[in-house]
Amino acid sequence: MNNSNIVADAIGAIVVMNTAITNMRLYPATSAMIKNTVDRVNQSFVRLFELCDTVPFAESEKQLLVCGQPLAEAEMKKPQVVSFLEMLLNFGIKSVEFQKGLETNELSAFLEIMGQKPKEIETRGGLKQVFHQSHIQHILLDQKVYIALDKDKQLLSGVKIKDQDIVRYLTGQSDSDAIDLKELHKLTQDPDWVTQIFKLGIQHHKEEKGGGIAGNISETALKLIDSLDAITDKADRKKMSETISSTIADMDENIIGKLLLQKLDRVLDGELITHVIAKLDDEKFKALALRMKQIVEPSGLEKGDAKNQKSDLISRTYNMMMASETGKRLEQSIQENLEQEKKQSKEWFSHLKSGLSAILKGEKEPFLDEDLMKKLPTAVDQLYVNKKNNTAEAIIDNAFIALSDKNADVCHAALKSIAETMGKMYEKNRLDDLLRISNKLVPWIKSTSQLSPYDELLYTQLKNLTKKLIHETRFSDCNHILETLNLIASGRLQKSTATLTLSGKILEEISAQPVIKKFLANLKTDDKKRKKQITFSLATLGSPAVETLLDILKDSADAYERGDIIYVLSKIGHLEISAITDRLNIDQPWYYIRNLTLIIGRVGTRDHLPVLKRYLGHADYRVKEEALTGILTIGGVEGRQYLFSILPSIEDPLKIKIISKIGELKITEATPVLLKMIQSKSFTGSVLKDEIEIKICQALGRIGSLEAVPALNEIVEQKGLLQRKAHNEPVKAAAKKAIEAIVNEDSEKKIA
Repeated sequence: MNNSNIVADAIGAIVVMNTAITNMRLYPATSAMIKNTVDRVNQSFVRLFELCDTVPFAESEKQLLVCGQPLAEAEMKKPQVVSFLEMLLNFGIKSVEFQKGLETNELSAFLEIMGQKPKEIETRGGLKQVFHQSHIQHILLDQKVYIALDKDKQLLSGVKIKDQDIVRYLTGQSDSDAIDLKELHKLTQDPDWVTQIFKLGIQHHKEEKGGGIAGNISETALKLIDSLDAITDKADRKKMSETISSTIADMDENIIGKLLLQKLDRVLDGELITHVIAKLDDEKFKALALRMKQIVEPSGLEKGDAKNQKSDLISRTYNMMMASETGKRLEQSIQENLEQEKKQSKEWFSHLKSGLSAILKGEKEPFLDEDLMKKLPTAVDQLYVNKKNNTAEAIIDNAFIALSDKNADVCHAALKSIAETMGKMYEKNRLDDLLRISNKLVPWIKSTSQLSPYDELLYTQLKNLTKKLIHETRFSDCNHILETLNLIASGRLQKSTATLTLSGKILEEISAQPVIKKFLANLKTDDKKRKKQITFSLATLGSPAVETLLDILKDSADAYERGDIIYVLSKIGHLEISAITDRLNIDQPWYYIRNLTLIIGRVGTRDHLPVLKRYLGHADYRVKEEALTGILTIGGVEGRQYLFSILPSIEDPLKIKIISKIGELKITEATPVLLKMIQSKSFTGSVLKDEIEIKICQALGRIGSLEAVPALNEIVEQKGLLQRKAHNEPVKAAAKKAIEAIVNEDSEKKIA
């Protein structure tokens, strides 16, 4: 996931934290309301910790930094962000960092503390003292925060080579042109420098990737190690290994676990993996050893999985760990833990089978078994792996039945299990099975008014499914989800404010430019049904999609793309017409104004006549043409009367265009105006005199009013007053054709 998505989720966490802090001030700590809101905050961080190890928020010059990135102006204006920043300022907090491993009780204590007044906290010894007393270990205050730096600014003092150049070179992102290799070689002999640059390399990765997941961080770490290995003398590699191993041993155990499987025995003369193993504390050592053994010898639910491709490497690493001094010392304890886990796994597997059987029988009690519910998504996944699709679907169906149970705890547990099962299926790319669930879930969302603490998790799964379906160009498959989110975001379905906001946020995320461009790329088809499906999808995205389309329309250099956007907005623009008119309230390039007036002329109403009239005085002929056409098309009687009043006086090229449009639309009430124009001498001297008169004759022929026949006859025969105003032969020919068209149409009407 890219950095923008990490930041978006972090802002989502701010929103629910603000709600929780407000509730802490209003309700007792033991109330269900408090429990639910704390759970929602916890779920926000659980999702974030799947993507990154730390989530730092910092204040810099009264601006909020999230994961080291300053927020965009639009984000900074959000009320929740403003409130969060004010809270940091009021408490004098420069930064607050949430770390992986955060417990619910720590989070609850943090929210309760932040809900108090700064003076109250000061009397208790200050924030850090209160945090210590509350046993908050995974929320750190005023840590150093790395932010995006100017290219010449250094984090490592005393070094002539720029930090970014060093890191990019060591991670393979640039060549050696910007690096003094001799100086770099000297620096590698300094253990403190090696430690700093290694940490900076990891930090650089996190900033670029928005936090990064364990696997990606371990790959970056290995690149750094490989590069340092290559530029370090053989005599210094042992010291290098000692230095780097200390940093690795202090990392999160998930990252260490990934690194141990990156063939560390092949770098720094094979010393590094030995040094890392030796420096692990007992808890990390035991946890990693147990995890590796369980992968090599799976039991219970995991038996259905295919053999891990890295099984041999894992087995070799496990044996190396157990052959170390720490391994020998902890061998009995690890073996006891393994035996205990095998026994528990066997007992648990029996309990799981019993629970699944009860669910299949329609019993509701299993949904109140928290341990069983934690394993249910994995169990359903394994049923699919083992081709027991009918059983898996039956369990999901019974979870949906449980949603209507009178016991709210049963409903919430069932809803959570459905959401987490969807997450598991998404990981395995089971889109068709996910669609089956969504087809049951969406009607339930529409019909229920109850608020669940797992709403956000559920909606996130629907968002992920929708984005995946769009990526696979399965637009019609996601329309039922988009339509429901639109109904909620627009307030047409009665939901909580939080749910309304969440739905709107999801629609905004799905309406990002890369996604909208995916829609546009697929509009290039002759399949009318598919074009209709794509247009409907864009319509259900609502205002966010219209805003994005308007942004692309302004900047696009591709005429075909602009044509597709105008086509779509001509179909759906009436739903969000204010988004289009708002763009005309600020200075815009002529070509953009022309396209906007064109769209308003297709989807607007008489209410938008003032907008179009405003552009009749525009300097560009093409803008005026679209404004006049729009007035004629959407203005009704009022618009037409206005246009008829100015038609004789407008520029001749525009006059020709509008007269043609009048004929095309067969506007009968224009007949007297057109007759008056052709009978007048106002065109005398105009280089376009004949063309204007021809267009008038053609328009009268299309309108088909018998009222025009006498005047047209006079043109053909040059009789009466018109003999003093000679008409050229092309005009006479046009008048003759117009008479024939009118007479033929009248005859057809009489026969009919």
